[in-house]
Amino acid sequence: MRVLAQRTFAVEGKPKSSRTTPDSSASDTKTESLGSRTIDGISATGTRTMTTIPAGTIGNGKDLVVTRESWYSTGLKLVIRSAQSDPRFGEATYSLTNIQRNGPDPALFEVPAGYTIDRRSCSPASTLNEGESRSTQRP
Repeated sequence: MRVLAQRTFAVEGKPKSSRTTPDSSASDTKTESLGSRTIDGISATGTRTMTTIPAGTIGNGKDLVVTRESWYSTGLKLVIRSAQSDPRFGEATYSLTNIQRNGPDPALFEVPAGYTIDRRSCSPASTLNEGESRSTQRP
């Protein structure tokens, strides 16, 4: 199976602070299942993760909520759509579009007209010219 896909990225907003990772013990993370849904004819399972960074953790005056949503196709073994909203960095979305699940055209693997296949042996002895010999001892 070959998967052809066009990737689309959209990023909005500008970073509002340096990319400091908050202390994981200070933040509160909740994950919820979004169930199953079909996206562009592909079955996917969704998950939403919300991380709250408490006020004062990274110099923020109020709680910051970072939301990540991801849709995963077990058939393709790929994330086919995801979105992230972070008040520090803006919004980012990712989606695979124009997914084609068919294999490549078999004609790509056919020998072109007018060509022949030479099935000579490729053993080292067969590549010597008449009168030549090859030493079997190696230094």
